Amino acid sequence: MPSADDHAGFAEELPGKAADLIDEFVDRVHQKVVRPIIIAARAIVFGLLMVSVAILAIVVAAVGAIRLFNVYLFHGHVWASYAIIGAVLFGAGLFVFNKHHQEVEGGLRD
Repeated sequence: MPSADDHAGFAEELPGKAADLIDEFVDRVHQKVVRPIIIAARAIVFGLLMVSVAILAIVVAAVGAIRLFNVYLFHGHVWASYAIIGAVLFGAGLFVFNKHHQEVEGGLRD
């Protein structure tokens, strides 16, 4: 038969065990739910930041090239600068399209 001391010891351990159980539950929820959400949010934010910086770099490079061609190469004939930059960008687009088309030929196309 349990004595009064056994009940007192159990009552003293109960808050500690409950706190440990709650702490373990919170840690599991954090590892299974919160951490993947945080990682996904970071990936989205850093991806958008990288895309924004890449677009900005391409625009600045194109504007700089047009200004450079206009001032030093064609002496005020802006249409020639636009034609060269347009041809370069068109060629890059054809290259990317060709690579995409080659990859899709072997598989199913969406």
